[in-house]
Amino acid sequence: MAKEGVYKIHIDLDTYIDLIHTLNKHDPELAARIEEHTKRPGASVNHHRALLRIAEDKREKTEEKIKNAVRLLLFEGKEPTVYRVAKTAGISYNTAKKYAREIEFYARTVSTRSME
Repeated sequence: MAKEGVYKIHIDLDTYIDLIHTLNKHDPELAARIEEHTKRPGASVNHHRALLRIAEDKREKTEEKIKNAVRLLLFEGKEPTVYRVAKTAGISYNTAKKYAREIEFYARTVSTRSME
């Protein structure tokens, strides 16, 4: 007596190929049904593209937060250290640390006039 529901089986590719090959010899319809419900591991191309877009959007937002924090700190007459930028931008210190070069660059090039 088979239970209703969805069952997941994790097998390596060689075993899967052997299984389908054997089933095709003995029960082609069952082999076709199994192939129809087989999902390869990993993200699809569209899912991968969506993940890349999300990462790019997040990176851009983080950079904008950092730029604004540097401007604000300079406007207040404070040195924009990684720690201060992280606190001001509302991001983690580790994230700000990844952008240390950008923080240095923004501190040298960003004008506080854009705050006025």
